[in-house]
Amino acid sequence: MNIKKNFIKVLGKKYQLDNTTTHKIWSTQVSNLEWCERYFKIMNKYPHSDETNQYVVIGNLEHAVFESFAQKTKSQWLNKGGFHESDLEKTYEIIDKIIEIELGFALENYAQFGNYIEHVIPSLKNRLRILARRQLNEAIELLKKGLSDKDITEIILPWAVERPLYSQKLHLAGRPDFIYRHKGKVIIVDLKSHNDTEDAFNHSAQHFLQLLTYSVMYEELFHEKVSEVQIFYTKNLKTSSIKVNKALKDKAVEQILKARSFSTHLDIPPKLSGDEAHKCDYCYIRERCFATEDYEPEPDDEVTFTTRGEFE
Repeated sequence: MNIKKNFIKVLGKKYQLDNTTTHKIWSTQVSNLEWCERYFKIMNKYPHSDETNQYVVIGNLEHAVFESFAQKTKSQWLNKGGFHESDLEKTYEIIDKIIEIELGFALENYAQFGNYIEHVIPSLKNRLRILARRQLNEAIELLKKGLSDKDITEIILPWAVERPLYSQKLHLAGRPDFIYRHKGKVIIVDLKSHNDTEDAFNHSAQHFLQLLTYSVMYEELFHEKVSEVQIFYTKNLKTSSIKVNKALKDKAVEQILKARSFSTHLDIPPKLSGDEAHKCDYCYIRERCFATEDYEPEPDDEVTFTTRGEFE
């Protein structure tokens, strides 16, 4: 992506940024700001104070399983060649093995949530089997149309899983779950494991913004346009998508610069009120937010920048 220098210059002036503002931020931080300024500030000020709960553990488990399934299926398809109904049994064995490995890891590290983890396994296994059959049926139909094994694999399965992205221009880093590439068409996908559709709907704007920041970074790195971004919901195997255009990317860049500027402010904004207050019912850190006092900086306070982990 060729980000116009004068466009960034204008926004940089608006948000009081200059060439010395080089601290790195993450796509998730930009997404947090889209949701709520107070959420953004609390997560920045206390980046490692998240209390692990069953929702976080199950979400991480679902991510790990679906990502591993995509990688194993891709390897199976490219190495074996051809697509047949008989392949399903082998795929089911792969699913069982993936779940066995990830289940063992989850129970070893989060034994206190063992009941929740064990409870989700039958549903997780069933959803992966449904997805495997859906993908195989699609592959067989594409094969009938004369497409090669390579083309079919590129259309149905991701080119990259957890591929680190970075923008030198914007000092932004991120790691989308899936990137699809096929004959010039690029689609970036993030997995989300919301338990209900209303929760997913309320967070969709911030999730799509996060995806758009990935598209900005991807285009800068690979000089290829991203045509579409998608949210794949692991609980119901449904996809929500938007077409990427210049206006959406410009909005993402503006929000990135705003997040970098806002991260230099020491005060914690007040809780949401009015029409925005309903977000609190769906907030990931509601309890911590309501227990956090509004903070106003002292004159001698120093600004510090934090990142949520090292970029690889």
